Amino acid sequence: MRDQILLISNNTRLENELRDALKERDLELRVGHDGRSGLRQAFELLPGAVVVDADLRGPSGFTIGNVLRNHARCKELRLIFASEKMAQADMDQHGQLKTRADGYVPAPGKGADIAAEAERLLGDESRDARIDRLLKIPATAPYLMGPGLSYLI
Repeated sequence: MRDQILLISNNTRLENELRDALKERDLELRVGHDGRSGLRQAFELLPGAVVVDADLRGPSGFTIGNVLRNHARCKELRLIFASEKMAQADMDQHGQLKTRADGYVPAPGKGADIAAEAERLLGDESRDARIDRLLKIPATAPYLMGPGLSYLI
C-alpha cells in the first residue's frame, strides 16, 4: 500500500503541484479542504505526513498544527507547514516552539520541495510499521484535547 500524504489546504494550485510531485515518488495525496475535514482525515488515516497550509482560513494552519501536536495519537505524525505569505524568518521563529512542525516550506511553486521534505521525513519506516506504532498510543476523545479546540472536529 502506498504511503499517504495529507494536505490540509483550500489552495487548489498547491494541491495540484503537490499531487503531481507526489505521483513521481509513488506517494498518494489525500486532501482536507478545511481544518475540520483535514483533522478528521488525520485522525482516521494516520498518514505518513501532514502538510498544513499555514495560510488556511477559518482555524489557521497553526491552530490545526497545534491540535495535531497536542492530540495523543497524532502528535507523532510528521508535520510540514507550507506558506505563500509567511517570511522565512517567521517560519524559523515558529520552529523554536514546542508545537513546531518537522519541516517548513515556502510555497507556491514548491510542490516538488514539499514532496521531497515529506519523503525525507518518512525515512525508511514502512507505512504498516508506522500505523502499528501509532495505534498503540491510546486515542483520546476530541473533547479531551483542550479548551477551545474540540469545536474543530
